Amino acid sequence: MEVASSENEFPWQGEPLGVEPWRDAPGVTGKTPVRSFLRFGIDIDGTISQAPKHFQRLINSLIAAGNLVYIVTGRDAGRRQETEEFLASLHIRYHWLVMKPIDWPYTIADYKVQVVLDKDIHLLIDDEEENCWAVMLRTQALAAHMLPTPLVPEEFEPLEREAEQ
Repeated sequence: MEVASSENEFPWQGEPLGVEPWRDAPGVTGKTPVRSFLRFGIDIDGTISQAPKHFQRLINSLIAAGNLVYIVTGRDAGRRQETEEFLASLHIRYHWLVMKPIDWPYTIADYKVQVVLDKDIHLLIDDEEENCWAVMLRTQALAAHMLPTPLVPEEFEPLEREAEQ
């Protein structure tokens, strides 16, 4: 098995790739894929809840492409059943639901940084700017700040209904 060795390879220096090198044709050296999938972390409140249809499509596309989706929420673990039911009502699929421990003594930003590190998440999507900055500054992951979703003008509502079907 080939091992990534360049000091400039991000972020998996020296880690086994888990796949054999890809070849363009027999005897021709090709490119070795860095990763065959990515891990995405997506927040619920103010993110998925702000635009559930958009996130449903995004998550379905990510999963169909072979990526892993973690729902990373600041809700405490005592609300697991309620949270699972809420996500099911929005038809949101995911691989893992990661909830803040009830006795977490630090900030939500600290919690999300810890989850990104523990789960090796590549991109976190969150509505709180503080959480995004904490992840960007304290991990090797990227973070996307969810902005408020604008209202759809009336003339576009028929197009939106067609897209949903």
